Amino acid sequence: MTSRVHFAAAAFLFAGVGIFAALRAPAHSQTRLEVLVTKIETQDPSLDSYRASIDFGVGLRSFPYIRKSVRSTAYYKRPDRLELVMEKLPSYARSLEHIFVGLGPPESWSDKFDVAVGDAGTKNEHIRLVPKERGSRVRFIEIHLDEASGLPSKFVWDYTNGHIEMTQKIEKIAGHYVGTAQEAEMYYPMVHAFMRTKVHDFIWNAPVDDKIFTPSVMLNP
Repeated sequence: MTSRVHFAAAAFLFAGVGIFAALRAPAHSQTRLEVLVTKIETQDPSLDSYRASIDFGVGLRSFPYIRKSVRSTAYYKRPDRLELVMEKLPSYARSLEHIFVGLGPPESWSDKFDVAVGDAGTKNEHIRLVPKERGSRVRFIEIHLDEASGLPSKFVWDYTNGHIEMTQKIEKIAGHYVGTAQEAEMYYPMVHAFMRTKVHDFIWNAPVDDKIFTPSVMLNP
């Protein structure tokens, strides 16, 4: 069985181009935050779309210590559309859908989040999103960028009832920087789950029908 999973913001994950255009400002007045997001938006202007195969490995490091392999196909289209058509995830891995929940368009971030650069000028520099709404189950989100490509190399989601960290390997293939592998650890009360992915067999700039994509999902912090 296959299913569509709403991984709308996974353009972060697999391409990372185009979605930050609204945060740009004239070069002479750019803040450090604008420099970081502009680097993502402007890298690789020749990449309009792709299709790729993804092998998922998901499982539990806590009882009952089960594992499952899942295969999927990713479809990306500029500026920020990405869809994964995949086998049905096991019940313990359904939180994976929330990993890639859409953060919404960048121009709307300031409506729900305080957006800033954390640990500026250090190796741990990152974009930090903190929900403004009191009582949010999301305490903060961190987006760490790869120095060479400008693409996200690490994500951190900190919740009131859990914590997720995901890193990704970024490689240059056929002239395009892309995420080719991801590792995630998910910590919840009584549950420690993991995810491993490998992305391969990219087909670059192939036509992608808009009907493939489902509506973006806005994060509700």
